[in-house]
Amino acid sequence: MPTALGAKAVPSDVAPRNDEGRRARFAGVLSDHAGYARARPVGRPGCTSFVPSIAGCSLARSAAKQNRLAERSGLVPCWRALSQNRRESTSLTQITVLVLGAFDLFHRGHVEFLKTARSLGDRLVVAVNSDSKVARYKRMPVIAAEDRLAIVAAVRYVDHAEITDAFSVASLIEKHDVDIVVHGDDWTAERYLGQIQLTAEQLKILGVRLKLVPYYRGVSTTAIIREIETAA
Repeated sequence: MPTALGAKAVPSDVAPRNDEGRRARFAGVLSDHAGYARARPVGRPGCTSFVPSIAGCSLARSAAKQNRLAERSGLVPCWRALSQNRRESTSLTQITVLVLGAFDLFHRGHVEFLKTARSLGDRLVVAVNSDSKVARYKRMPVIAAEDRLAIVAAVRYVDHAEITDAFSVASLIEKHDVDIVVHGDDWTAERYLGQIQLTAEQLKILGVRLKLVPYYRGVSTTAIIREIETAA
């Protein structure tokens, strides 16, 4: 069972959401990935990605949430979005940001990345890649997944953290009602979409935005490992 830390309880005065419409939009994605037999070591040069079909999915997001996204993008006056937001429940207007990563040998670059990602929304969900997943596209991590999860969950910018073994983010987007997926700009958008097994058009249909943020160039896990090996 995947492990999760940092989940926060929903206030009792917030009415339950009807997520049937949103779940319907993901039916095609989830059914395709449930029977996904052509899994590949994504992220490697020369690999072709399997693209699940989500044709026909409809977008049924609340007007208040769209206003929040537009407000953060500078597309509508702040006062208009705030006015409409006050008439909606927090659960409908909350902007959820999703990031995925190994977070091995946790360092300053990881902190800055999570801080930036959190600033783009109201709630930050972090999916920590499992040991086997990291080994498939990078190398075997130095620190075990459960320990990396505990470290990430302790960061104040993180609202929820869990371990993921899947490359596709479709189920995570549905589970956490994600609005923005964030990654460092050391990857191109096209390459990262291949990694998470979605296309730009599919993200658009689902109402999710991919945001690449500046990569912190002062330190990296690879550089730390190299320095340790050199010192030894």
